Amino acid sequence: MGPPGAAAVKRGWSDGACADMVLAGDLWLSVKARGAPPATAAGKLPPSSSRCNGQGEGEGQGEGEGRRGARECCVRCGFSCPPPRDVLLQYSEEALVHGVHYFTKQEISCAERLLWMAAVAVCAVFAVVFMHIAWVKFMAAPITTTVKTTFYPLYRLPFAAVTVCPATNVRRTVAEELLMQHLGERRPDETLQRQMWHVMAVLSKLQHPFFHTVDAHLEAAAPLVPRLQTLNISDFMLKVLPPCEDVFERCFWQGSEVSCCEEFRLQRYDGGLCYSFNSLTSDEKNGCDTQVYDSSAAAVNESDGCLLRHNTACGTASGLEVYLRHFPQEDSLGDGQRLGQGHRVLVHQPDDFPEEGSSIFVPQQRLGLALAGMVKVSPSLTESSAEVRALQPAVRGCLFADERRLLVSRQYSLQSCLLECRLRHLAAQCGCLPYFFAGLPLPNVSECAFAQIACLSKHSADLRFYRPPERMRGVEGRLRERIWQRLVDRGIDCSHCLPTCHDSTYDLEADVTTDNKLTSSNTTYLDIFYKDLYAVKYGRELSFGETELLVSFGGIASLFLGVSVLSGFELLYYLCKLCAALVCGGRGRVAPRRTPMRVAARAAAAAKLWGAPLATSPWGSGAPAQPTPAAAAAAAGRCAESR
Repeated sequence: MGPPGAAAVKRGWSDGACADMVLAGDLWLSVKARGAPPATAAGKLPPSSSRCNGQGEGEGQGEGEGRRGARECCVRCGFSCPPPRDVLLQYSEEALVHGVHYFTKQEISCAERLLWMAAVAVCAVFAVVFMHIAWVKFMAAPITTTVKTTFYPLYRLPFAAVTVCPATNVRRTVAEELLMQHLGERRPDETLQRQMWHVMAVLSKLQHPFFHTVDAHLEAAAPLVPRLQTLNISDFMLKVLPPCEDVFERCFWQGSEVSCCEEFRLQRYDGGLCYSFNSLTSDEKNGCDTQVYDSSAAAVNESDGCLLRHNTACGTASGLEVYLRHFPQEDSLGDGQRLGQGHRVLVHQPDDFPEEGSSIFVPQQRLGLALAGMVKVSPSLTESSAEVRALQPAVRGCLFADERRLLVSRQYSLQSCLLECRLRHLAAQCGCLPYFFAGLPLPNVSECAFAQIACLSKHSADLRFYRPPERMRGVEGRLRERIWQRLVDRGIDCSHCLPTCHDSTYDLEADVTTDNKLTSSNTTYLDIFYKDLYAVKYGRELSFGETELLVSFGGIASLFLGVSVLSGFELLYYLCKLCAALVCGGRGRVAPRRTPMRVAARAAAAAKLWGAPLATSPWGSGAPAQPTPAAAAAAAGRCAESR
């Protein structure tokens, strides 16, 4: 004989009291079978399971075949099919999120529930606010520079490039002969000689950022300007430049003598024509694609013309030693050249063009004594991580060597980019380029003729200043509008030139002393070497990357809500259960939640109404008494008779 509830359901009773008695009978049998208050016994659905489908009493007959089939499929697959409301209540009771289980707790008052709801809501708001702050910080992607090591081996760095520029860059005797040939003069008078001297002075001083110093010489040489229109200035300057053999006496690399003219190659930059050692921007190596700062590079094969010199030692006479020759006085232009007799020495990065601001002038003599110059080099390296490379250049504020190509050099660097920016500005304003970069492949731009040098002088001031980026206008009140306007009016726009992400710098300590028996009366000794045995390596990394963002989100969620990744999995699990309940449970009226306490209370009231005897509650003395199975069956019978 089946339980009373099963018979009642089969008869389709819809009366509330009878249904409660049926539920009571089912519940009692469940308790006997399992010793606990579950809704089913032995894994079977209760006889009144029609309510779990959202149907009211007696409405199971009108249920659609499709929805019934979905429910039966869920049952066959072993899935329970509670109403959506029961799923939500179950999540509230079992959720790992702190405070949520108080929302439906029966033992507390409504005011306490509201208090807990408000507390959880406030904590959730604070969590969202702080997560937004973390997200903004992540999107800003600030980059920090930290010291990686102070013992970076020197052999992983190329030795510094050394550029030597003779102050006498126009030999007067050679230049006079070439000018007389061009002018068709054989015996120039004193006036013509003076005018030719001014022409030579113009070409000698045509150096950035000193273009403006040629104005007086241009005015004095004005009578010769029409006759110099066809003068090829670049060819003229190459011929009057002192040849390599006249500049260098002897050269030593790491204590071994080397050929000076094989190590020093012609170097063009906006300061004129010079000779460079270990430079990728020289005429010979400007086509090389060598990655200078590849920390994974192995041994260097120095027979390859594109590979650079490396050094592993420090101290005097361990690097590059050069004996520079003195020039005869008759070749000097005197006041017609920017500096006196001597040499300009520029130490720079191998992939950079020389920068006039870092030059060191070593005079030929001082008080009749020959001089010796020593330059101590302290290298440092900065490398950017892969996370930095993943950012946009505008965000990270730097460029990698392979991200942009230049016309002046195949190796991108900040100085090369600024040089090209200045040349493009001159080409736009004057329609020509100075002789030292006349071969730059710009459309409709040729070498400046002698008459166009005045235009270069006119725009000399523009080349010395750079406009700040427009986005920096008025930042934090540091730039007032008036100052800003002056900067914009005077400078040129080179905001597209960014530093290199992999960069190397060489800090210099220069000292020029009198002869210490290393030199003779007609040479100047120059010693360039590493100051220390190791270099300093810096690293540019994201201060707040994806890992830091995840940790920040997790910490905020745990602090304010006490949740974790498993809490998210739990929420997903209950969402799936809710969707399943909506699919297989129908959209009819949702039955009230059948907790043991609620079912027992209603069953006790129904038993009292029909006069059925009560049994002791299996859930303790605090719960209402339950009818016995016999009483439940009797009540069901009376219910049937009354109908």
